[in-house]
Amino acid sequence: MTDANSCADLVAPLAEVVNEFSGTGAAIPGLADIQVIAFLDDSMIPDGAEQLAAQVRDWDGVRVVDFFSQTEALEEFREMFADQPELIATVEEDPSILPASLRVEVQDASQFRVVADRLRATAGVFQVSAADDAVDTLVRRLWLLQGSLRIRLAEILDRGNVLGCNGSDIVREAETNGLVGNDTVSFWLVDAIKDGRIAGFEVEP
Repeated sequence: MTDANSCADLVAPLAEVVNEFSGTGAAIPGLADIQVIAFLDDSMIPDGAEQLAAQVRDWDGVRVVDFFSQTEALEEFREMFADQPELIATVEEDPSILPASLRVEVQDASQFRVVADRLRATAGVFQVSAADDAVDTLVRRLWLLQGSLRIRLAEILDRGNVLGCNGSDIVREAETNGLVGNDTVSFWLVDAIKDGRIAGFEVEP
């Protein structure tokens, strides 16, 4: 990036790094479809759950909302832990361990925390399971494996400092021009650059 003569010259190269990184995470389970699970009070079953699902479907950032009854949750649990009959027997003795829930899939990673926080503040929801911390850890580890991309990004950020523009300015311009996606992996890297968590070759926790 030593041949860049202006901050504008760094926008496309930075977008290329983000998009190539996005491609490395495309095949990783759990990163393509981001779900938030909202566990419901018994008082919400059944009518309240359907009404709440209809409301959540109209929220900005929500793609799909599925209602999972306690029976469906138990069937799912049996499939997941088919090789652990003792665990299944324990849950079957007290099915309340697996409450009914709404499974909410968001449109892109930028909406993940917003939707999760909104569900937490919703009447009839007693707990929200949001994998944001786990996803953050997974993508961070994925980034640390990207030696050549990390070097390229470090060169871009270093050149930006020489030209008087920081990483946040460059990546925002890439967003404005529609050069980067909204998938989970892209969002993580864009967010990390904006927040200054990526400085040169390293990444801050």
